[in-house]
Amino acid sequence: MRDIDTESTHAYNIEARSMQLIVLDLIAGALRVISDDWDSVCEHAEETLSSTEKIFNNTVDDQLLFDDDMFSSSRKYSWLITSLHDFEATVSETIYAWEQYKSQYIRPYLESESLVPIEEKISVRRTLCEAEKAVQNMRHVQKQFVRQHAQSLAFRDGLIAASSVRESKMSTALAATSYRLAETSTRLAENIKLLTYVSIFYLPLSFCV
Repeated sequence: MRDIDTESTHAYNIEARSMQLIVLDLIAGALRVISDDWDSVCEHAEETLSSTEKIFNNTVDDQLLFDDDMFSSSRKYSWLITSLHDFEATVSETIYAWEQYKSQYIRPYLESESLVPIEEKISVRRTLCEAEKAVQNMRHVQKQFVRQHAQSLAFRDGLIAASSVRESKMSTALAATSYRLAETSTRLAENIKLLTYVSIFYLPLSFCV
């Protein structure tokens, strides 16, 4: 009976000592999945921005510099600016939560002088390295989100500036057209005035004849 109790206690101690490793394994696995998902989001945002960069090609039609009637480019930039800001904030929160967990639980656990098997500490360090790789990748993705956010702002400002220039040119052309129409109207009015004078002069002569 005593041997059974001793074995149960030993098994319980092993399970209790391994709890930190189990939790760390779960967190490391979640971080890897999250990191891969953020990679996919970052690639999609990069592809969306890459399709926009062609407007800076001098051989491309000028119409690409301006928005359409549905404001497609403006809506795309607004979505990118808002979403990338939220993405960066979410990644930052995830990294902060990991750093808090690591400093409060993992480091004290590894630095403690308790009777923790060496093999388990090695396993914890190995899993910790895997988690750190995922977090490091998220830091890289976070930097990419910041860059993409700034790039989206630049594209939106460029679109607004190009549209303003276009509207200014259209207004200038419209003013020039209006000026030419006014000149034509003035000449027509002068011709009518001349015809009126002629009619007034020759009308009495027709009665005399």
